[in-house]
Amino acid sequence: MSNRARATATISFGLVTIPVKVYTSVESIGTSFNLISKDGNRVQQKLVDAVTGAEVNRAECLKGFEYAKDQFVTFTPEEIASLSSTADKTMAITEFVDADSIEPRFIEKVCYLGPDKGGDKGYSLLAQTMKAMKQVGVAQWTSQGRDHLVVIAPFQDGLALYQCFYKDEVRDFEVDVATMTMSKPEEVVAGQLVSMLATGAFDPSKYHDRYAKRVQDAVDQKIAGKEIAVVVETAKTSVLDLYEALKASLKVKASS
Repeated sequence: MSNRARATATISFGLVTIPVKVYTSVESIGTSFNLISKDGNRVQQKLVDAVTGAEVNRAECLKGFEYAKDQFVTFTPEEIASLSSTADKTMAITEFVDADSIEPRFIEKVCYLGPDKGGDKGYSLLAQTMKAMKQVGVAQWTSQGRDHLVVIAPFQDGLALYQCFYKDEVRDFEVDVATMTMSKPEEVVAGQLVSMLATGAFDPSKYHDRYAKRVQDAVDQKIAGKEIAVVVETAKTSVLDLYEALKASLKVKASS
């Protein structure tokens, strides 16, 4: 399937401008169900007033911002439009930062960037320079009326665009973690188990959506008029000493 550009933009740093195309990097292949009536027809949702229960026409609705519990200020479509950022296709790089300083938790989604007409040389130069220097560019980009924080990074032979969360959107790691002291034998056996399971580079092609497979098998059986046997799996739990559990895991892995 061909990957069509979803947008065009211009990368700029200093006085250099590079026209680019923006491509999606993923395709959602989700498994979902539709809400169906007992007669086998799709069910439609209706909008109702939460207080009066009266049905509401969507075209007559305003948008409201809840500034206090059940207290709203309303906005017309024209007022909402006036708040949107002015369309600007420029990704102006304001700084270059160390590539390894970008924490994965800040990345919301990833797009691919390709050169647009006249941008091939600048595109390649930027990609090669950042790759050699282990740097990435930070910019802001306006898309669909919103200002997005983005990182432009070298990827394979080209560039990728990381759309990031802003700092106030990411929660700190406020999790209670006990400080434990491990024995030397536990550390040694744990290291042996990790080494035994280590396979090198991550290969996502080895993994598949098991839920989607079960749903598709069930759909095929129903179409064929067969009954579905529902198997409820129960988790196997056991309490073992950590060191004994590590040793037992080594034995299981070694015999498999």
